[in-house]
Amino acid sequence: MRKLNTTKTCAWGASLALMLAASETTWSQGIIYVVPQQTVRYSGIVPDNYDIPLDINGDGNPDFILSSRVNETVVLTPQGNNSIIAIPEPPPDLGYFVAALGQGTSVGSSLEPVLNAQWYNNQTDQFGNAAIGAMASFDQQVIILGNFIGLPSAYIGFDLVENGNNHYGWMQVSNPFPILYGDIVDWAYQSSPNIPIEAGAVPEPSTWGLLMLSVILFSAKRKRPSFPKTARVCWNS
Repeated sequence: MRKLNTTKTCAWGASLALMLAASETTWSQGIIYVVPQQTVRYSGIVPDNYDIPLDINGDGNPDFILSSRVNETVVLTPQGNNSIIAIPEPPPDLGYFVAALGQGTSVGSSLEPVLNAQWYNNQTDQFGNAAIGAMASFDQQVIILGNFIGLPSAYIGFDLVENGNNHYGWMQVSNPFPILYGDIVDWAYQSSPNIPIEAGAVPEPSTWGLLMLSVILFSAKRKRPSFPKTARVCWNS
């Protein structure tokens, strides 16, 4: 009986330690992670123009507009005061291409990790949007431009402005084939203002999630069948 009580105490002690560690990590990061219920797909070859509103924070208002155009371009338009990380096209071309960030790249007020990048909003230039990609024909050859072409996974860095506060985040883009055709897979952003986020970072397991897991594991231990004495000693050790 003493050994069983010791097992109970150890199990609940481990559960409490996991809860405290998890709650501290979750609170310190404050990351909100979203997987869209429907596929968010863009294409450089479409029969008609179409726009997909992206409601990042779930308040019912679009924060960005993803647009596929029959002129073989796909663009992202920030709404309101929101911004995305983009790179200007080399002169004499006009406009910006959305920057493709690698996993782990810091998204924050400083853009030092991304060469030639800057924060782009709908007032930055006369277009009001930055291109995810574009297709053009020269001398009967199709040239595809953009930073995401052929990448199974890359990230868009964004700044979501709420009540004058900057909430940094990322969107994951998958465009694995050498054509302008891909998906926005998921996104995440910092719930606390002015805190950088790493591209691809997601929340740690929630406190309640770990609590329920601990309860399940503890219940499973209580229901384990009896073992020979030698085996039981090994299990309790």
